[in-house]
Amino acid sequence: MRNRVRRQFRRMRRPRYAIAFLLGGSYLWFIFLRPEGAQVLPSGGFGGAGLEVAALVVALFSARWWVFGGERSALAFTQAEVQFLFQGPLSRRSLISYKLFRAQFAILMSSLLWTLFARGGSPLPFGLRVAGFWILFSTFYLHQLGVSLVRTSAMTQGRAGLKRNAVAITLFAAGGLALAWSVYAVVPGRQGGDFLVTLGLVLREPAAQVALFPFRLAMAPGFAKDAAAWLAAFAPAIAILAVHYLWVLRSDSAFEEAAVEASAKRAKRVAAVRERGALGASLSGRKQLARAWLPLAPTGAPAVAIIWKNSIAITRTFRLAMVARLLAGLAIGFAIASFNIEGSISEFLGTFLIAWGALLIVAGPIWVRNDLRNDLPKLDLLRSYPLSGAAIVGAEVASSALALSALQLSFFALAYLLLLGNDTIQTALAERTMLVVAAAAVLPAVNAIGMCIQNALALLFPEWGKRTLQGAGGIETIGQQMVIMLGSFVLLIIALLIPAMMAATVRWGIPGAIEPWRIATGASLALLALSGEVLLCIWWLGKVFDKTEPSVATS
Repeated sequence: MRNRVRRQFRRMRRPRYAIAFLLGGSYLWFIFLRPEGAQVLPSGGFGGAGLEVAALVVALFSARWWVFGGERSALAFTQAEVQFLFQGPLSRRSLISYKLFRAQFAILMSSLLWTLFARGGSPLPFGLRVAGFWILFSTFYLHQLGVSLVRTSAMTQGRAGLKRNAVAITLFAAGGLALAWSVYAVVPGRQGGDFLVTLGLVLREPAAQVALFPFRLAMAPGFAKDAAAWLAAFAPAIAILAVHYLWVLRSDSAFEEAAVEASAKRAKRVAAVRERGALGASLSGRKQLARAWLPLAPTGAPAVAIIWKNSIAITRTFRLAMVARLLAGLAIGFAIASFNIEGSISEFLGTFLIAWGALLIVAGPIWVRNDLRNDLPKLDLLRSYPLSGAAIVGAEVASSALALSALQLSFFALAYLLLLGNDTIQTALAERTMLVVAAAAVLPAVNAIGMCIQNALALLFPEWGKRTLQGAGGIETIGQQMVIMLGSFVLLIIALLIPAMMAATVRWGIPGAIEPWRIATGASLALLALSGEVLLCIWWLGKVFDKTEPSVATS
């Protein structure tokens, strides 16, 4: 810790790190430490309804670990810990105790941050609030370990593992059935109505009360209104924490095997992130790569092969769990929309998809990174290709722009279908159709501008891009991300200003023209201007690419 802090402060000698540190520190002070800081929690503490909803959220997170897994990273040790501790004269209980102690630093820091974040919402003293969050996060962490051990034991030992953990599995199944029964008892009998009212009725069902009782006990200190209520809730919360601790210690039969396997996977992910970025980490965890979705001809333009390579990297990261989470999110959206008595489900979801598609114009270039930001560590290999710098940059930009455009157009197409028969919208169907066609033509160019900006930042400041891929932390990293987001937004607005003015002039400046033809003409002029900007930017970035030394990008 001391060496890390010293190294970070030595970086402050460079102006860009000093500016990023000041911005990050100012952001943290503005959010957490200023005297009139934001009050996230209701004034005067939480009521019973807030505790019930929070307990339900925590219960759903726990159910995700039980059903889908993905929690085995809680068992992971570093390579040095595996090498020295697992070979030493330490019992399984000692290893588990060490793991729990090792996690206390992160748990304590999380407790402090959450206390500062919610400091305006409770009259409790600072120390009591920190202790309440510490109990909650410690119990949460122990539950992760316990679930991981139960699942590992069941998978490796079969029927014997299920029998050994029968009590934990039975309690989880009973809790899930109780919540399902509460939903069944309330929802079918209600036709419409407010979603929050229906949720309150579900949570007041006796079966739901019993299922969520342990979660309410663990969270009660953080929801106490005063010191007396906190003291009354402290003993039951500590009891829940102690039960989880004993559960983890008694479930250690498969700990060593599971910990070694999880540690090996973690080391492989870390190595992949350092070598190929976050996308490489995603690919390294797969036992077998999926079949390529897009064919590549044996001959053709060399730049197309780069676009194909980056596109295949995205398609091979689709997983069943990701699809399941997406379907679950859509199901929740439909459920919430079904309680909206003022508008139809299709109108709600259509508006939601349009808003997300528009948001991706700004945020998408930062999120979609299958371009130079991932390939820059292999700059020496890219420079060896028989391609100009402009051709390589153009292919890298095009791969990200096409992927983002496909996602946005999917949103807009679904919104178009959802609003197809809606007669309450002022925009006519013919105009909506032309808007979708215009978006299909213009969006790739707009996204290419955003990708040019992000790739320019990666070429001009390769060290910042590398630290982002490796997940480096620190206050200056927060400031760095703020600089990147704000600077990207300003540059994008400047780049889109002239094309937008040209399109607006045609849209509202031609009298007597038919509305769809105005949209088509304005989109064509905007596309022409955007194409010129993209070509100019790619030409300039190609010059920068040719002058960039591989040692600068990979160091």
